[in-house]
Amino acid sequence: MKKVIVLLLILTFSTSVVACNKSNVKQPNETNSAESASEKENNDTPNSNNSENQDTSNDSKTEESIPATSTPNQTTVAPTEDNTSKTNNTTTKQNNSTSSSNSDSNSTLSNEKKAWYFMPVTTHKAPAGAETQEYLSKFSAHYLGDTSRKVIYLTFDEGNTQCYTNQILDTLKKHNAKATFFLTEPYILANPTIVKRIIAEGHKVGNHTNKHLSMPTLAGNKEKFTAELTSTNDAFKKLTGRNLDPLFRFPMGEYSEKSLQYVKDLGYNTYFWSFAYNDYTPSKPPTYEYTKNRILSLTHNGAIMLLHASCKTNADVLDEVISTLAKQGYSFESVS
Repeated sequence: MKKVIVLLLILTFSTSVVACNKSNVKQPNETNSAESASEKENNDTPNSNNSENQDTSNDSKTEESIPATSTPNQTTVAPTEDNTSKTNNTTTKQNNSTSSSNSDSNSTLSNEKKAWYFMPVTTHKAPAGAETQEYLSKFSAHYLGDTSRKVIYLTFDEGNTQCYTNQILDTLKKHNAKATFFLTEPYILANPTIVKRIIAEGHKVGNHTNKHLSMPTLAGNKEKFTAELTSTNDAFKKLTGRNLDPLFRFPMGEYSEKSLQYVKDLGYNTYFWSFAYNDYTPSKPPTYEYTKNRILSLTHNGAIMLLHASCKTNADVLDEVISTLAKQGYSFESVS
């Protein structure tokens, strides 16, 4: 009996020792699984945060502004193809925005339409104009010539296809006087022989546009504005083999700050005038005496005179006017 009890005690003790040993041993499968879960959590968190940060930062930063190093416990995420594309698209939008703002640097200029005028004086002094010469010079524009000399700049606007240009040219040639002719495209196309004669006899030829429109009304569309000048020059070049002289006159004298700048951008000098009168209605021409007296009374040093070649009276009176002024010491030159 005693032997049986002793044997049971030994078996019980052995079982307890084995159970105790098992509880102190680490189970490999359980340990590896826990470590993998912890590592995944640490990696998922920075990856998720970096992805969100890139979506935000790529809207305002280029790749060059992204730090090259990462903070501890974070995983640096390389730019993906989608992120790079987003960055490039953002940069492209920024460049397009800059290009758009630079495409029309004149957008802040006023396009308020103005009409040129001058204040006539009968003391043979240069009159005041709608703008000061200082202001006009910013746009390569003029209304006076060299006021230090007794020189007159005769300018003839050829807005109509039917003009008295040949008679005017005859008179200029007789007095060896030079002038400037501002031509429209229709005039060039309708009078090729006269246009060539103007050049052959040493006069300047400026641009008076294609359709003779109020240019401020076109300044909202620079392409249309530009075409008014370029098409006229193209017609002239096709006929003569050369460009028009870089001289421009606004139809009807209507201009704006923006249109002045556009003309300058195209390489032209704008010429207004310090003398003009109501000679632009062919059906109601002024009288000979009125025209002669008007011109002679308002003559001054450096006068830029606007005369319309469509006015028969201008063609008729020109010979006497040039003769009278020449006796007073005046010379006649083209604008430049």
